Amino acid sequence: MLRVGFAYIWPEKEARLRSWLQELQGRLPEVRETFQRETVRHEQIFVIKAEGGPLLVYVMEAENHEAAKAAYAESPLSIDKEHQAVLEECLRDRLRIEPDFECSVPREIGSALNQGADCTSLVQPPVADVHGTNTDA
Repeated sequence: MLRVGFAYIWPEKEARLRSWLQELQGRLPEVRETFQRETVRHEQIFVIKAEGGPLLVYVMEAENHEAAKAAYAESPLSIDKEHQAVLEECLRDRLRIEPDFECSVPREIGSALNQGADCTSLVQPPVADVHGTNTDA
């Protein structure tokens, strides 16, 4: 499942946050260890210029976001504690923005499509005869 978060950055802390993100890039084995604990598959972080000041845009794909959040909050790993401290120092307002559109494909269908399956055969409901019984079985 994909999640996107938004937060304004204290303008005087933008350089500190960017420096931390660069440090994370150099500590990928530790980052991947946290991903494994948190069921995270993919993460991207953007710092963009916005009218209200610098804005962090955070994109994360995880198997279970509630489990990921709990594992991150309770993590004994130093990199997670450092990350929490940097975010606490640098972020000022977290924005609650809901998507205007969302659509996903179940993992098994996505895997089948990646292997060349026909999309329509994967998502069509079973055909029922006039008596309401399944004729695909």
